[in-house]
Amino acid sequence: MPPPEDSSDSPAEPVSSPRRGPLLPLLILVVFGVVVTVVILTGRPRLFVDPSKPGNVKQYEEIVGPAAPAPDKTAAFLESLRVIRTNDRVRVEFQGNSSVSSRLLNYTLHRVKGAGALKLPKGEFRLRYQGIGHGAFQADELDDYSARVKPRFFDLTDGRELATNEVAEVLSRQPRSMNFRGAFPKVRFLFGHRADEELKIIAYHLFDARTKASLSGGFSWGDQDGLAHVEMDVRRWHSGPVELAVDLAVAPVEMVEIPAKEGAVIRQPAWDLHLAAVTEGDSGTSGGSTSTNSFVEIRAKRTNDDRPEISFLFLGDPWAYQLPIEIEVIGKDGKPMQSSGRSSSGRYIMKSVRGEPGEVDHIRAKIYRDVRRVVFELPTIHGLPNENDGLKNLFDARIPHLRFKSQWEFRQAIEGLTQLRFGSPAPPFQPPAGYFPKEFHDVTPRDLLEEYLAYGTKPQDVAIDGEKRALILDETPIQKLIRQLKKLLGK
Repeated sequence: MPPPEDSSDSPAEPVSSPRRGPLLPLLILVVFGVVVTVVILTGRPRLFVDPSKPGNVKQYEEIVGPAAPAPDKTAAFLESLRVIRTNDRVRVEFQGNSSVSSRLLNYTLHRVKGAGALKLPKGEFRLRYQGIGHGAFQADELDDYSARVKPRFFDLTDGRELATNEVAEVLSRQPRSMNFRGAFPKVRFLFGHRADEELKIIAYHLFDARTKASLSGGFSWGDQDGLAHVEMDVRRWHSGPVELAVDLAVAPVEMVEIPAKEGAVIRQPAWDLHLAAVTEGDSGTSGGSTSTNSFVEIRAKRTNDDRPEISFLFLGDPWAYQLPIEIEVIGKDGKPMQSSGRSSSGRYIMKSVRGEPGEVDHIRAKIYRDVRRVVFELPTIHGLPNENDGLKNLFDARIPHLRFKSQWEFRQAIEGLTQLRFGSPAPPFQPPAGYFPKEFHDVTPRDLLEEYLAYGTKPQDVAIDGEKRALILDETPIQKLIRQLKKLLGK
């Protein structure tokens, strides 16, 4: 018998499917977030710095920019000067900061493409050649301050390396070797000008034209018979454009004479230079600040060869370093006495001469009235390793040889090569006894950083802040998560 038919007129109820609601997508999102967080917090950060992306440009803009107004002179500075003498040193105390910001006075800014020239009253100041020196240290040189190396020279008009006979001609009035200190190449730029031109190089700065990082250290410069030079350690082993800013003081000039006695002053509208101390002998200067005063100190004693020497310490208000001035000590015969050196920093200028106090007659200063800052825009530093051409990450630069004598040199090399700075306090570094001097061959900044951190007191996790150009150590998990999420989001 067939089953009875359903005679109900009501429609059949549809079969309902399981309800998903918002729980599944939320669960997937939570799982994804946990996975991302674990990867971020446990993953090793990438050591990467783009060699074409600008970092902190503050110093660059201060140097390669318009002249800033000079700060006012202060009566309190002169009134506070106090000279304290002991058996082996002279200490000069004063109010105010001992390392005030140095700046040029009312300079004009000029830019020159490549090996061009700056017009001067009588001729021109032309960039002509660039030398570079570096090399492996010999076993008996590892403890030396530096090693003498034979440089290669290039004609900056076309980038051509000079032949041996051409170098001999160029260097007829220049040192034939360079002092390679072990971490960065030594570079020398040579300029030509008329020998009778009134000209003085005051200072110079070298910048990476793309990142705006300062590259120069270990400054020295000179001028003889129309061939001037500046020489420096360059904190880079890779190619790329650079900007060389040279500060020049040129004619017209004014001659000012003062007595060679403490308390004498060279007075100018924007600055004063006080002869604060005169002493026999000079083995160096030092300075610093306390809670209320600053000081400059001369360690006074005879030189190793026991030749008589006299030192004159000038203090500037508002500063002394980079003033457009040349100081000579004139003897009783009316001629400049033989100089044994000049140094300056912040507030002070030290001038030393050979001779006895009774031979000194007066002080003569040549003050330049025209100050110029010329920026030479150069395509590269010639003579660096070819394998670093087109470098995409500063941590990948191949460095042929390095030598460090201290933790400070090691850290400075890592910071300079990566254009980064360690945060404060500095990461601990405790190598075994006898670690220094340390020599490396065919190494990268990544290798150096890993070596440095391997001798810390604890494992160190490192992150890079590209905007601030900083190496960050020991981030908290939350800090690390926020930084990595911002990076993922392109912020």
